[in-house]
Amino acid sequence: MGSVHRPVFESAGHKVIISGRNSEIKMEEASEKSDLTIISVPIDAVSDVIKKVAPRCKAIMDFTSLKDFPMKDMLNYSDKECEVAGLHPLYGKVKSIKGKTIVYCKTEKSGKKCEEIVNCLKMAGAQIKEMTPEEHDKNVVSINQALRIKKLTAYIKTMKDEGFSIKEMYEIAPPPTKVLIELCARQLNPNNDSMYAEIIKKDKFGIYFEKKFSENFKLVGSNYEKIASELREMFGSDFLKEMQEKAEKKINNSV
Repeated sequence: MGSVHRPVFESAGHKVIISGRNSEIKMEEASEKSDLTIISVPIDAVSDVIKKVAPRCKAIMDFTSLKDFPMKDMLNYSDKECEVAGLHPLYGKVKSIKGKTIVYCKTEKSGKKCEEIVNCLKMAGAQIKEMTPEEHDKNVVSINQALRIKKLTAYIKTMKDEGFSIKEMYEIAPPPTKVLIELCARQLNPNNDSMYAEIIKKDKFGIYFEKKFSENFKLVGSNYEKIASELREMFGSDFLKEMQEKAEKKINNSV
């Protein structure tokens, strides 16, 4: 995240200090020198880092995949004059953030310093989506991440438990299923294991959506045509056509 966003802020005229495990400048010193500090560390380290640096910050934001507990920590441990807000870049190591989406969560302590960071991201072409921490953790994390991680992992594990060869299953799969298996393989990058495990562990809506998914799974088995019709209405004709064309393009490119 540092290497991705450093040029974004420097191109807007700001000086950037990056403090990591092996950097000469420590995070406490960096936060004292900076007008604004952005926390970007593994989820299980977020609270400890915030406790150490927040009291020294003039303004503090974070790039954590979850928003509720980091923002509460930033508000709790920072000075009353310190600005506080949260960000979640919905991408990894990219060459450009142009066209990418970033969720922005304001607080009662957000101010001009936080808005300057958001303006820098907008100037670089990022799409800013404002949400509350609660909305973010429910919509972005629980539904769009945790539920997807669990269902794709369970899908492949079912094959494993039945003794299937994943290569053979891929060879005999229709094109849409091939794409699904490819997505599963992409998800199984070991670099993401600890982050995904923490997302699942800290997903406070997980039990609710697991129950809802299980209920819908059973309903689809006996009411597919009715449910499919309802979902087409949900998409709307224009967006449904757009998504179908994108899916066809991806399938044709992967076959």
